[in-house]
Amino acid sequence: MNQAEFLDGLTRILAPGGEFLLKTDDQPYFEDALVSFDSRTHQFERLDWTDDAFFYPTTDFEQSWLDIGRVIHRARWRLIAG
Repeated sequence: MNQAEFLDGLTRILAPGGEFLLKTDDQPYFEDALVSFDSRTHQFERLDWTDDAFFYPTTDFEQSWLDIGRVIHRARWRLIAG
């Protein structure tokens, strides 16, 4: 599945105002996702994701990366009602 197919799927399954959250330690993958979502600004709005925005658990895998100094990239988007 390519990025366009994935984003098309998100527009079908998310209700207007629904959110998609992305967390990854893979910077090239993260940057590719940013470009893909930026090409869909008519469908998705990027939201801030501050540490105190809401509770989001840290997985054991994520914690192991953090423990060795890896960066976890994160982004949040909302489907624009349309």
